[in-house]
Amino acid sequence: MDPLSVARTLWHHKLILIPVVLVTLLAAAYIFALGPRTYQSTATFALVNPLVPTEQEILKDPSLGKLNSNNPYLRSSDNTLVAQALTTRLGTQEVAKLLEMKGLGTEYSVERAGSFGTGLMVQINAIGSSPDQAMSTVDVLGEFLVQELEAMQEINGADKRFLFTALAVTSGDQATEQFSSRLRSVIMIGAGGVVLLFASVSAAQALDRRREAREKLGNLRSRTRGDRNRRADLSAEHGPDPDREWDSRQRKTADTRQLIANRKEDYLKRQSRVGTKL
Repeated sequence: MDPLSVARTLWHHKLILIPVVLVTLLAAAYIFALGPRTYQSTATFALVNPLVPTEQEILKDPSLGKLNSNNPYLRSSDNTLVAQALTTRLGTQEVAKLLEMKGLGTEYSVERAGSFGTGLMVQINAIGSSPDQAMSTVDVLGEFLVQELEAMQEINGADKRFLFTALAVTSGDQATEQFSSRLRSVIMIGAGGVVLLFASVSAAQALDRRREAREKLGNLRSRTRGDRNRRADLSAEHGPDPDREWDSRQRKTADTRQLIANRKEDYLKRQSRVGTKL
């Protein structure tokens, strides 16, 4: 179906088109202007390598050599392992439940912020229904980050001198509105309006076709009754058809003659049989 045909069909059902379009536009305008809004706050942390004592420092201060340096993440050949483990631990359901218990938003993400997700930079993004909620969520997640970073490195009792530390690069003291959420709502309303419009027009077309079929059947019955009435009126006005009556009389005469001939033949046959017997 070409676009012009669709446009003509829609305009033919303008009593449906206009109300549906108006309702859809009003609903979209209401959601965009007065609908719920979301805000996002972001904080970035750098994971700083520990200042491991050198051999010269240990020679000067032998007590440094007695410190517990058993940090599993410090022994790893991949220096980004600590960032990977930290983002994984902050993305668990337990953290989301703690945020929910504090009345904060549970829609957040913790990911590495380096080039292509590599390096020792961790970024926290939190979304809330208000700027305060988004910023508070980022602050609490930042506290969780520092606590989790220290706890997962001290699993073997490593001294604090051998631990990675978190340094705030950007703080989540600002929140920006996310227009994309309202835009998605408007798009969904528009799509719903289009579906409602075409469904209504399709139903109207089906009713039109059914009504046209009933009208055609009624017209056909009316014409049939009219033809019968006209023939009856002509017969009453002009009387019987002479040609038809003549043909009827001719057929009756022929039938009568045939009957007489048959009876005469039967009589002659009986007479001949009687004569033969005598």
